[in-house]
Amino acid sequence: MKMQTSLLMVLLSTQFASGSAVSYPRAQNVTWISTNFKTLLTWEPKPSDDYSYTVEFSVAGGDQQRNFNCIRSNATVCDLSVYLYPLDSCYTADVLSEPPLGTTSDDTEFPHTTSPRFCPYQDTEIGRPDFNLSVNEDKKTITLSVTDPPTALFKDDRQQNIRDIFSDELQYKVMYRKKKSTGTKTYLSKSSVIEMTDLDKVYSPAVFAGGILFMLLVIGLLIPVTVILWKKKRKALKSGTAGRPLRVV
Repeated sequence: MKMQTSLLMVLLSTQFASGSAVSYPRAQNVTWISTNFKTLLTWEPKPSDDYSYTVEFSVAGGDQQRNFNCIRSNATVCDLSVYLYPLDSCYTADVLSEPPLGTTSDDTEFPHTTSPRFCPYQDTEIGRPDFNLSVNEDKKTITLSVTDPPTALFKDDRQQNIRDIFSDELQYKVMYRKKKSTGTKTYLSKSSVIEMTDLDKVYSPAVFAGGILFMLLVIGLLIPVTVILWKKKRKALKSGTAGRPLRVV
């Protein structure tokens, strides 16, 4: 009788162990990376053959959604660029650790890690724009023609640039100074074509863009040229920060 009781306890213990939930490692360092609205969710570590990752995301207060490319995948990155609409809303994502694709499980809940909040309109970084610089024949007018950086977003089969998205919120800030002088003057332009007039030869215009320095020979002077993107002050006031520049990389 004692042997039968021990055998029954062993059987019950084995059944309990076989029916218990498997604990998969949780994702770590869940991070948003976004430049020109190309938005990736990344995390680590790379999974073993024993489990996979699924990404669920939602707008604040909304229902969870999935990108079918990020379901039970062994990747550690998920492209959510075209899913985060509207752009001026905020989102969070969960990275779930689940069984590998093709494997069944009786479990209904799996370990997960929640991302920080991400707001595309405010948080995406703006890449350095390309531009051309030309000098008028009078040697006192300089024209900067800036190419608005393209984004990862499309509308009506056309790729959008940052001006399509920010509209009149987008401005370029031009700073210029006399050669060998520390004093600078500034000029804000809503246009991508920036014309600086009545400049004397002793002035060096500098257009600031993410701290990247170029050296160009203009009007016989060696001048630094960079570029900075600004939102309109009224938008900055809404966020409580006056004159805050867009992130630039």
